[in-house]
This record gives sequence, structure tokens and C-alpha cells, in this order.
Amino acid sequence: MALPSKRREMSDMKFFLLWACGLKKPFSSTTKKERLTLYRHVAGKKNVVEIGVYHGVNTKKFCQLMDPYGVLYAVDPFFKGRAGFSTMKVIAHYEVGKCENRNIKWMECLGHEAARIHASESSVPIDFIFIDGDHSYAGIKSDWEAWRPLLSSGCIIALHDSEVSPNTSANADTGSVIYTKEVISNDVGLKKLEVVDSLSVFERI
Repeated sequence: MALPSKRREMSDMKFFLLWACGLKKPFSSTTKKERLTLYRHVAGKKNVVEIGVYHGVNTKKFCQLMDPYGVLYAVDPFFKGRAGFSTMKVIAHYEVGKCENRNIKWMECLGHEAARIHASESSVPIDFIFIDGDHSYAGIKSDWEAWRPLLSSGCIIALHDSEVSPNTSANADTGSVIYTKEVISNDVGLKKLEVVDSLSVFERI
């Protein structure tokens, strides 16, 4: 996950000010079909991981749908901008804070770092993971290799921007598309359940 560019920071700050004035709603890079698919699979799950929170749109919904006694690990480095804070972090914490649930563990780090922290603190296996962080080949590789051993039998794995889709920014050269095709799709311990737009859904068997 790269640090934001100056142009991106200016765009984020403009969005943040409009959101603070009630003129913009939190944004998600997932399509409506992808979100509905995620929500169907996360329902009732107990130990949920989301890598790449952004504005917390899916995070909030995961809280509402998962097992009320479960734990949601919300992973995002929330890099600070030139203003000295992360606009995304402020939006995400505010929006997710509206959810009455629940046990949310914010992990302000990269995906593979969060896996190491979780492994050192808990032996509880994960039964749902949504990977939507660093879409570079090296980024998803490090996230996948770190979390793969921590997934329970029957765990649902959802990977964003892992399939080429005209409805998203994913293309054949996207690192997450290439890694999913070359590595994850060939994992004999996984069963591919469905593809919706750029979202691939697997089950650990």
C-alpha cells in the first residue's frame, strides 16, 4: 500500500471537508454486487478480518451482520497526510462507531503485520477474511502468506480486485489479479465458490 500522493491527499482532504459538512457519504471501492456478496458470506461469522478499511463502509456492515459475540479485526495503516492525520481514519472510526456491536479491534498496520500480531496474541482461527489492501503482487503475497495458516476449516476468503472486471479498476496487469490466478486459485486446500465483478470468494476445505 503506497503512501498517498500530493494530488491524492488534496482530493482526500476535499472529500473529508465535504463529508464533515454532510455533503458526501463514505465511499467504498466495492461495487453494490460485491458488497451484497460480502454481506451474505459474513453473516453469522465469529472471527472476521478486513484488510483495507478505507472509510469503513463494509466494516460497519460486517459489525451488524456477524456474530454479536465475535471479534472484527479492522486492519488499515491509515497513513497520515500533510495535515498530520488520516482523513480516512477519522471517517472510518466515526462511521463504524455508529454500530452498536460489538468487539472491534482496530489494527493500524499492514495486513501481514496484523497477522503476526494476531498469531502472537490469540489462537482463535479466522472464519471470514476480506483482503482489500495492497493490490500489488508483493503486497497481496505477503498478506496471503501471513494469514493463510490462521484460517479455520470452512473459512470464507474474499479477495477484492482479484478478477478482471469492467466495473472496477482491476485489469490483467493488477498484482492481486495475477497472484490470485497463479497462486490462490491453485491452492488445493481451497474451493472457489463464486466470482462477482472483481471479487473472488473461496472456502477453505
